[in-house]
This record gives sequence, C-alpha cells and structure tokens, in this order.
Amino acid sequence: MADKLEELIKWSKENGTYIDDRISFQNISGRGISAVINADINSGDNLIKVPKGIFLTPDLALRYFGSHWKTTHDRNEQLQLLLARLKFEKEDTIVDGVNISKKMAAYIDFLPDQGKDIGLPYFWNEEEKDMLRGTDAIIFLQRFMDAIVDEWYNSVTGLEGVTLSQDMEKFYKDYKKGYYKNGTFVFLDQPIKSWTSFPAYLWAHCIFASRAFPYVLIDPHEKKVHKAFLLPIMDLLNHEIGCNVRWDYNDDEYVSFTARESADRMKNGHELFNNYGNKPNYQLLLGYGFVIPNNTFDITTLTLKVDKETVEGARMFGAKLPEDASELGINFEISRQDILPEGLVDFFAYVVRLKSEDGMYTTRMKLEGVINLRAILETKVKVFKNFKMQVSSWTSPCVARAIKTYRTSQKTMFQNAIDETNRLEKTLLKQYKPLSFKEVVKQDTVFFNSLLLTFGVMNYDDLIKKKLLDQAVLLWIVRNANKKHYKDMDQQIFPDFIYDTFSDVKKMVPITKEDVIEFRNIYSSLFPALTERIPEVYNVGDWSPRNFIVAGTVCDRLTFKRPSNSEVFFLEKKSI
Repeated sequence: MADKLEELIKWSKENGTYIDDRISFQNISGRGISAVINADINSGDNLIKVPKGIFLTPDLALRYFGSHWKTTHDRNEQLQLLLARLKFEKEDTIVDGVNISKKMAAYIDFLPDQGKDIGLPYFWNEEEKDMLRGTDAIIFLQRFMDAIVDEWYNSVTGLEGVTLSQDMEKFYKDYKKGYYKNGTFVFLDQPIKSWTSFPAYLWAHCIFASRAFPYVLIDPHEKKVHKAFLLPIMDLLNHEIGCNVRWDYNDDEYVSFTARESADRMKNGHELFNNYGNKPNYQLLLGYGFVIPNNTFDITTLTLKVDKETVEGARMFGAKLPEDASELGINFEISRQDILPEGLVDFFAYVVRLKSEDGMYTTRMKLEGVINLRAILETKVKVFKNFKMQVSSWTSPCVARAIKTYRTSQKTMFQNAIDETNRLEKTLLKQYKPLSFKEVVKQDTVFFNSLLLTFGVMNYDDLIKKKLLDQAVLLWIVRNANKKHYKDMDQQIFPDFIYDTFSDVKKMVPITKEDVIEFRNIYSSLFPALTERIPEVYNVGDWSPRNFIVAGTVCDRLTFKRPSNSEVFFLEKKSI
C-alpha cells in the first residue's frame, strides 16, 4: 500500500496536482490513509489543487460508450462500468485517441483490488451482516443491493457488443427468484475476472459510494443530484463532522481544497480532514464503511404498519406523515436533533381517538397516544438490549467495532425518545391541570370511608395493590352522576364536566348485550352488598347496572392513567 500511495502522489504531481508541502499522506494504523499536517497552516490557504485532466467524469464514460449504450441511465451507471473496465480489463481503454488505461494507471492501481478490501457491508460475510439484524442499515443494505443488481443487469445487457457469461446470467435469474436471500458472500468472495460481471460492477459502485464527489461541483447546471465524478488525491481525505472546508472549481481547470478551521486545529501533527456532509451512521456505514460515535446527525426509523384508512384518516386529521406513508408502512424518522417528531405524536393521538372525539384533538388523545408510543419504543430498546453479538474468527474486528457503535447509537436514540415521552407527559399534565382521582379520594372523605369500610383500603396505593382502582373510579363516576340526590354535600367535589358527560352518554349511547356481559361480574361483586352495608352512599340515587355501564363509557372518554404510578386523571373533553 505504501508503494502504491507513493506512486499515486508522484503520478498526480506529474499531471499537475498541487499538494502543499505542509501536508503529507501517510498510512496510519487504525485510520488508513490520512493527511497529516507537518507544519502549522493558516486557515484559508489552498492546500490541494487537482487538474481536470485526471478527473474521471460521466462525460468521459459517455464518450467511451457512445452509441453502443442502448439502455437508459439515470445515475452513474456508465462511469461505474467504465471504472470496472479500467480495473478489471487487460485490454486498453481508448477515449478520443487517449489511452485512459495507461493515463490513469497509478490511480486505478491504487484502488482496492477486491470488493472486501473496500470495507463496505455489501462485501461482508453473512455472519457480519447478521449482526445488523433489526436495524435500519440491514433494510437499506438489502434494498440498495436489489437496486444495484437491476442497475448492473440493465446496463450490461443494454450495451451493444457485450454478452453476459452464463454464470452471470444464472446469477441474475437466481437472485431475482430469491435464491440469494441467505446471502451473496460466497458468490462475491471470488477473484473478479470480467469487468462486466456483477462483482466488478458492485466493486465500482462501492468505490463511487466511498470516493466520488458531486458532479454539480464542476457543473453548476447539473440537475441530477446523484451524478458524481472521481477526484484523485482529494478522495484520500478522511471525514470529520463539522469540519469547515471548501471545494472550488477554478477557471474551468482544477478543483481546489481549502480548510477554514481554527488555528489550534491546523497545527503540526494534526490531521487535515474533509467533510462528507451531515450524514447519519447508516449512510456512513453503507457508503464509507465506518460510523461515528455520538453522531449528532444520526437517525433511526420507527416503522408502523396500519391499514389504508388509518393512513388517510391521520392525514386528514392533520398528522404530518412521511411522504411515502402508505398501508405498506409508515417510516417515522427519529433523529438526535428531533428525537420525538411532532408528526409521530400526532399520529398516535389519532390512532387512540374515540368516536366521541371525531373532529377534535383532545388532551386525553395526546396523553393516551404518548403512552402507546412509549410502549412501542420500549419494545425497540428491549430488542437492542437483548441482542447478543456473535463474534468469531470469521468476523473482522473493525466490522464488529463499527456494528457495536452503530447499534449503541440506535438504542440510545430510542431510549432518548422514551425519555422525551416522559417529559412530554409531565408537561401536558402540568399545562392542562386535570383532576386527579388521588386528590378526589382525599377530598371526598365520605366516599373514601366507604372504601375503607368495604375493602379495607387505607390510601390510594392500597387501591392499586388490591387491584380495586378501576372499580373505585367507576363507583365515584356513578356517585358524581347521583350528586343531586346527596344532601349536605360540598357540590364542588363533583365537577360538572363529569356529570354532563354522564348525562350525554346515558341519553345518546345505547346499551348492548356485550356491555351487559362485560360489566355483569364487576357489578355483582359490589351490589347489593354495598347498598346494604353503606346505604348513605350506595342507596342514594341510581346505582343500577345500566349506570355502571354508562360509567364505563365515561371512564373511557375522560380518564387517563399514568403508567408510572397508576394515578388516574379526569380530563375535560376540549380541543387543544
């Protein structure tokens, strides 16, 4: 590698590349090729200039393939295929009378000879890829691999004068039939013999993913954002988040690189970095083969599958869903910069809405939605915690470290989202100040004494321990409905909104056979015993089974139970 690097630097300078004497490219253990600062540098100095004569561009590929290219191309198919030819075809490649194979030999020779040497997950063995199970990265890896296979086949079969070998035809047909679902490592882990083979094209794709620069840099009018070109020497610089750099295309002649870092970062012994952009870890892993701990631009995805009506209804409700949301899946992006997206919270609020809340966005909906969302997030964290990485002699230590860092970051984001749901829940309760049933039992001493005499409960926590909380809430709702029958009672302990809701439900909601069956056991466990034992509470007004059923509906509409401590709150139905 050292000899090839030396030859590359020598070749680039002979072809007009300028590399400031204060930097040198070295092969550093654990980091690979790095640009090391040998003397203090002033911010803003042009440090590298690469002439267009050694660019590998889409225009060059277009001129080479010309009319022989019969298929459509929307990305970088032509240039990737040309790169594969330059690397794996012994016959010279001539473009406009120039021997490109000879001209670019030092650069092409410097590039890794085998796909696995690039370090991207496409060439990992199946044991290594399996360690990505349950993450976004494995989903994108498979999705991208499927696209690359089709891209390769359409490109090569559409190239006049080129015939695929039988083994490559067989590979494509078998892949499309799903025969490679268990992995492609054995197929890819072979010496690349033909520039038109899939391994050669995948190699070229990975070179582009890890080294290419946006073509718009040298052609501001280019509208295809994925169009790229190769820029020797400049592609040796490593990435650092937040690094302040500038690329310029000067006088239609060369691309220059300028670092605009603070003086303390440009001192002797420091590394000179490039900035690949604000990329999440899955993009860094699939595109460059590394990840960054505590990456501030990292993201993860919470994928939900619901029916078409729910997707459409949520949009009409006003929840901001991803553009591609459908019954096939809704992929909510969770990022370190937006750990709990508003659209995700609103979607869950919509999902838990009641028919009585149609056309409204109530506090109950938001709180209930938050706890349902939290439960799903907790499941995700549990999956990550329970996953055990199986590392063997077949596993690259570098790959294992990268995957561990990646999985840790994914788990952390889901955990941070859980923490944010807890904060949101507290904020909502503080903001809307709902009526706490815990306070109710303190204020309504007559009611609480009835619970003490009947069930032996000494406080609110006893209701929870003895699993009587739900029955107590129902009893108090019916007591509220009977408030006009009680004499010498402070009516302020019976909120009007609960009474009014009870009255509305009793008038508007029919009682079904299923309702009777649902509440039969609860009611029979309480009555007539309560009526006989504490008549001053339970023999005043209407304590019929029907009222208990109505109370159940009122409970559904107005209450929220905190999962952390089982505290029940009554929430007035209002739009927020």
